Parts: sequence; C-alpha cells; structure tokens
Amino acid sequence: MNAALPRISKRRPTLSRDLIGTVAVSLLLYAGGCVLPLQEVGPGGFSTKRLEAVTTAMQAAVDRGEAGGIVTLLFRHGEVA
Repeated sequence: MNAALPRISKRRPTLSRDLIGTVAVSLLLYAGGCVLPLQEVGPGGFSTKRLEAVTTAMQAAVDRGEAGGIVTLLFRHGEVA
C-alpha cells in the first residue's frame, strides 16, 4: 500500500510577495504600538536616564562608605564616552 505523498510546491516566493509581507508586518507593529519610543541620547550613544542611574548608584556606594570615591569610565565601540 502506497499512501499518496503531498505535493511540494517548487514555486519560489517573488520579490513583490516578500515586500508586501514586510510592509504588512511593519504596519501591524506600528499600529499595535510596538514601536519603541525614542530616548534621549547622551555621550557615546548611552541613554541619559541610564547614565543618571549609574551616577546615582556610584554616589550611593560612596555615601554608604563602601568606597572613598569612584571614577567611572564608559567605553563603547572603541571610544571613551
């Protein structure tokens, strides 16, 4: 008994089909509010809010007496930020 095997389509997706699919997904993401809001960018491309959080955390360590002083150097993509 040979069961009939399903036929596999050999048709390749076309550029227009791929483009329509990409645009459709992009529109759905945009309409759904999945687009991330822009953040303020500080030195070196870091988020200014996160830079402030680093400063606050380092100052808290000094205030607790865990360190006499702290110097923080941020290095990104081969450059000092």
